[in-house]
Amino acid sequence: MLIDGIWFKGQYAPAVKRLLEGQTITINNFNNGGWEPTVKLKRFIKLINYTKLEVVVSGDSLRTTTIRLK
Repeated sequence: MLIDGIWFKGQYAPAVKRLLEGQTITINNFNNGGWEPTVKLKRFIKLINYTKLEVVVSGDSLRTTTIRLK
């Protein structure tokens, strides 16, 4: 999925699709494949920040982080 010149592939594509549908994204949206889910979530946040999407990222740690559209 391409958004503002940023490709969202793998587990990031369904996560960004859910985000665009108004759902909240948490660490539970990322499976533990070869990478720790917290690393995937951190990378997802970094990718989202490169787009023009206005999101709210809240939580005390990556494990409690939630991401939603404004």
